[in-house]
Amino acid sequence: MPFFKQRVLTYWIAFIAYTTVIFLQIPYSRPLVTYLRQQNLLTISVTSAFVIVLVILLIFFLKFLRNNNFHFSKRRLVFLTLFATAYAVLLSSFSLPEERLHFLEYGLLAWLLRSALARHCSIYWQYTLAIVATAIIGLIDEVVQYFVPSRVYDIRDVLMNASAGLLALIIDEGLHNRLQRYRVASQPPPE
Repeated sequence: MPFFKQRVLTYWIAFIAYTTVIFLQIPYSRPLVTYLRQQNLLTISVTSAFVIVLVILLIFFLKFLRNNNFHFSKRRLVFLTLFATAYAVLLSSFSLPEERLHFLEYGLLAWLLRSALARHCSIYWQYTLAIVATAIIGLIDEVVQYFVPSRVYDIRDVLMNASAGLLALIIDEGLHNRLQRYRVASQPPPE
């Protein structure tokens, strides 16, 4: 199997497995959050999860830069810096630490799906389908929670899930600039 097809298949498997984990954890997450809150460990646990993810992303990002001899334009660097700052301010505005996890959980889900769609459709459809599917999965997640005794349905969580997917894909686009390359490649040659 060619490398790229194998990588896309890996993304599909990761997306399906990750979505399954999201649904399987529904009955267990509230008791875990309650326990961590009672032990005064919830905030440090959520912060640690973000730090771990950020370190992993930084490692991958540095490897990407080194392996691809990649250079940022000043405009893209300013965009990413402003966007990262806005993202941090948004996350810090949530009063409940567990609400911040939506941005890790559904951001990763959207990115995995966009990556899985990489060779199946155009970049516009990759982003569109990833955002829509992430929103639908987030909605289904909340509907299932409605029927679980220790959980509740919250429309704000649906919006956070969709927003998390959208923000992750905006960051992904800011890093890779795929839409711009697609627009340039699809323009007819000058006469």
